[in-house]
This record gives sequence, structure tokens and C-alpha cells, in this order.
Amino acid sequence: MAIDILPDSRTRYSRESVRGPNGITYIPLHCANCGKKGGMVPEKMITFAFYLCQSPCAEKYGDDAHFYKEPDEVFWERVAAAELEDRGRPLTPQELVVELEDTSSVFRKLADEWLAHVRRTER
Repeated sequence: MAIDILPDSRTRYSRESVRGPNGITYIPLHCANCGKKGGMVPEKMITFAFYLCQSPCAEKYGDDAHFYKEPDEVFWERVAAAELEDRGRPLTPQELVVELEDTSSVFRKLADEWLAHVRRTER
């Protein structure tokens, strides 16, 4: 069974972005179903955001979000599974650094895959 991943509700382009008084750029969220503008989130501090407007989408279709998983959650589950399969236990920070330096390591491949995902969402 395929994993259903929530869609990203952040805008792809920063046309509607706003620079806050603290120097942080905020980008708007849009409803994942109808596209209605919602709140705003800091651009550089997050890699994913999901938004479903309360009216009419959540009222009409119900809150289906509990069936889905966030991309971050899926990534960390894959890391935990790789740790258990490879070592039978979670890796120490030092062991993880060694694994990430090895280009043939499963952990390096997961990290490269995650970086590619982050770069795709930054476009």
C-alpha cells in the first residue's frame, strides 16, 4: 500500500511574500483543497506546511488529514528503519557522521534524497 503524503500548502513563488519587522520573510499558505489563502509561515525555517481552510473545505469534506503523513515524518521513519536494519539500534551522533561521509551508505542515500526533496520545495 502506498503512503499518502500531505500536499505542501506553501506557495511555490514568493510573489505574495512579506518581510516582517524582524527581517524574516513570510510566505502565504493556501488551502490544499480549494486554494483559498490562509495564514503565513517563515520561509527559511520550515520545509513543509499543510493547510485546510475551515469553511467550506473542512466543513464540506471533513478533516482527512489523519489519513496522511507529513514528509518529515516519513523521512524519520525511514531513518529509524535503516538504523534498526543496519545496526539493530539507533546510531550515535558520531556513528551517523561516519555513515554520512560514506557515499555508499544507506544513510547517505537517505540524506541525499531528503536534500533533493528540500531543494524541490524551495523552487
